[in-house]
Formats: sequence, structure tokens, C-alpha cells
Amino acid sequence: PLWTPVREVLAEDIAKLSGLTPPDYVGLSARLAGLAKQVAQLQVKAALLNRPAQSSEEGGQKPMDWNQIIADGWQGFRSLVVVRRHDQPLAAMLPPEQRFFLSQNLRLQLESARLALLRRDQALYDGALQSASDWLQEFFETEDGATQAMSQELQQLRQIRVRMEMPDVSGALVVLKQQEEQSRLATEAEQ
Repeated sequence: PLWTPVREVLAEDIAKLSGLTPPDYVGLSARLAGLAKQVAQLQVKAALLNRPAQSSEEGGQKPMDWNQIIADGWQGFRSLVVVRRHDQPLAAMLPPEQRFFLSQNLRLQLESARLALLRRDQALYDGALQSASDWLQEFFETEDGATQAMSQELQQLRQIRVRMEMPDVSGALVVLKQQEEQSRLATEAEQ
């Protein structure tokens, strides 16, 4: 009878833990790996691939004057300096004609989400999936079936919580220590 309160609290803690259902981390990791493999099948937006290349010289060479030299120097300097605004999303850093790099960047985002899943890092997981979703919408054909399927899969994956909040199950230990102390005091009082 002395240990009944401990058993009751222990039963409550066991009930709390048995009510938890952790996500299927192995299955989610496999889904993300499958999406990363499907990236090669996605079609890049035609508008990105069909951009004409800009050339600085369209005809023969013209004689240069000082104003042209200064303008060319200023243009060269401006091409070296990059100003980024932090209030706007980061755009592609590579020329969109290079389909390989577009695909690899999307794969990298999916692999980042997979790593975050395995580390149980909810913020990184959500951020990587959001970046992958944004990249998919911005650079790949949204009317293509493979792109739509990947977009839906990313939406489903974003709903999953990878970090579980564990309940406090220390109540049984506290009650156990209290009961041990009472038992010890009762034993000492009898002697």
C-alpha cells in the first residue's frame, strides 16, 4: 500500500508516453531522397532557357573616346559590386541557362531538408522545404505533371512536425523519492 501512489503516477506517465506516435523518420527520409532523384526529370521554364545572350559588341570595333572608356570602366566596376537587399528573397545566383545548376540547387535544398529531418531540426526542415518549394515555382515549369506532383509532395512534407515535444514523466520519480523518504523515516522511528 505504501507504493500505490508511485504506481499510479507511473501508470499516468506510461499512458502519456504510449500516446505519442513519432513520425516515420526512415520513411520521410526515403520520400525526400526520392524527390531529390526526380529533380532530373523536371523541365526548366522555357523563358529562362530561351533568353538571348547579351553581347557588348554587335558590329565591328568602333574608335574609343574618353567618354566611352570611362563608361566602360564604370560598367565594369558596377558588375563587380553586388548589392543585396535582405528584405527580398534571394534570387538565383547562377545564370538560368545552366539547367544543371538549377537542378542541383533544388536537390541541395531537398538534401538539406533530409539532414534537418534526421537531426530533428524543425526550423531548418521547414526552411529547406520552403526554399525548395519557392525554387520549384520560380524556375521550373509549373504546368508540368512532375513539377505539380513534387509541389504537392513538398506541401505534404511541410505539414509534418519532425521535432516531438516529450511530456514530463518525472512525476513518478518525485513520488518515489517521497515514498522512500517516508519509508526511511518510518523505519528510523520504529527503531
